[in-house]
Amino acid sequence: MVTRYIIKVTYLEGDHKGKFYFLCKGGYVTELENIQWEDTTYKTEGICRRVCERMFDYNELSKRIERQDEAYRISNGGSPKEFYIYESQSYEPYPVKAVIL
Repeated sequence: MVTRYIIKVTYLEGDHKGKFYFLCKGGYVTELENIQWEDTTYKTEGICRRVCERMFDYNELSKRIERQDEAYRISNGGSPKEFYIYESQSYEPYPVKAVIL
């Protein structure tokens, strides 16, 4: 077994603030944060970090669009949302042991 990386996602706001979950390569949620297969992990921390940065940028853009859409709806007589789909999240590499086939 070797050290590889998956992504740890932590909520920074909203009802789930402080809670986290793990994403395998390909965007699948996993509960096995201790051990993974080679093909579900990132080979280096640098690769995983770049994926995290892209996911963060996408999340921030989606959040901004959702807030602008709500502001437009309110200005046209609509009511505010009860919850948001996109909440601020942090993405960081998380080391795991990987089984090499």
